[in-house]
Amino acid sequence: MKNCIIKFRCTEQEKNKIVLEAVQNEMDLSKYVRQVLLNRKVVVKQRKPDLEFYFLLTRIYNFLEDKKSLLQKSNSKIYIEITHDLKIYLKNYI
Repeated sequence: MKNCIIKFRCTEQEKNKIVLEAVQNEMDLSKYVRQVLLNRKVVVKQRKPDLEFYFLLTRIYNFLEDKKSLLQKSNSKIYIEITHDLKIYLKNYI
């Protein structure tokens, strides 16, 4: 049963745009807003220290890529694991 209400503030232009989107999608305003909010990925603004850490990891990854041939010859399994983990972390970090 839907009996909770959420209020938020927006400009008149934002409201008009949201209402227009709901009409174009053939939904009432409540259903449209629920669908958008529950089915969209939220991008969280990162704090400065997080960005610095991300750039540090990017530099490490780039360094490893530059030394790829040398590292692969010496111990390829470690190189592959490290770069793979870094690549996944950096991809998920953004």
